[in-house]
Amino acid sequence: MRWYLEAHGLRFASLRYFNAAGASENCGEHHAHETHIIPITLQVAAGTREFVEVYGADYLTPDGTCVRDYIHVIDLARAHILALKAIDDGALARGLAGFTISGVAGTDTV
Repeated sequence: MRWYLEAHGLRFASLRYFNAAGASENCGEHHAHETHIIPITLQVAAGTREFVEVYGADYLTPDGTCVRDYIHVIDLARAHILALKAIDDGALARGLAGFTISGVAGTDTV
């Protein structure tokens, strides 16, 4: 992309992120049989589900479970808008920070 900028003047923003999650007050999802970890975790917190099942215990993390990085969909939408504005400022890349969830309660980092 940078070469294309230099060759043709095309300005751009490069965003890298994984695992968008969440909803807004007006928009969201409802699954009768939920399979995704964020809604399941929220169901446990709300008392509508008993526990979160976590698979895998042989990762090189403090509790042995996989680390999952997430970014909230609202933050992601805002990041895209900011990236479009950054193009006018000549920015080539912006980093996006999300939150990380480890499988065992008490080990989560935000």
